Amino acid sequence: MTITGPRQHGMAKLCQGLLPQNQNESLEAPDTGAFATEDARAFLAQFREGVILDEIQTAPDLLSYLQG
Repeated sequence: MTITGPRQHGMAKLCQGLLPQNQNESLEAPDTGAFATEDARAFLAQFREGVILDEIQTAPDLLSYLQG
């Protein structure tokens, strides 16, 4: 599921409320965003049970890996 909207309008909080069992990972931190961009498969492999990806616009190519 993807939820889009203007920044700072509570999409991450909404996701956390809907999916409290999922880990929340922000791609805003430079090292996290770089890892997601440079090795998307390894980055996503950390989250076998699901994840909420916040600030995904910083790693737009990551979405291609989620489709598979």
